[in-house]
Amino acid sequence: MEKIKKTIYLTLILVLIEQLAKIIVNIFFNNISFRLLNGRIGFDVYLNKDYMSIFNHDYNLKLSIGTLIFIGILTLLFLFTYYMYILKNNALNSQIRFCLILVIISGICSLIDKIFWGGSLDFIVFFGYIIDIKDIYLYVGVILGISLFIYEYVIMKRNLEQAEILSLKGYIKFLKNIFRMK
Repeated sequence: MEKIKKTIYLTLILVLIEQLAKIIVNIFFNNISFRLLNGRIGFDVYLNKDYMSIFNHDYNLKLSIGTLIFIGILTLLFLFTYYMYILKNNALNSQIRFCLILVIISGICSLIDKIFWGGSLDFIVFFGYIIDIKDIYLYVGVILGISLFIYEYVIMKRNLEQAEILSLKGYIKFLKNIFRMK
């Protein structure tokens, strides 16, 4: 229960930081733009209403905001229940669990963006792309999480029983218990 409380506090704090940064940028810095190192880093405010997701940006699917919200809710439901499954089984080390929390927080921020901003207010220029804090949460969570998983369980082969506990069959059984399905 203590792990869940810490997770909730961390989630609230990081979501609040992300959203407050957007409010401050939108109110005080909306007309400021600069780039350094040949445009690779900088500050440029952009309300991204066109792409808002990998589905529209990379695959050009032109999904509506309603569809993206629905996909976001389903994704968060999966990530949250999987995180609870990991906690219940005391699986994966705390660093990898933290990385999963960052991915979940990114998903929450993305939903807030779509619902309240009508898109994503991006303002950080990073290697030519305009991103926001939730994108940083996502990239750090995914890249660091995969790297730590590979290092811990593939290269070092430590605590293999932690990773082996996590099976699709076990997760489905966990979901059935949550939703009281037989």
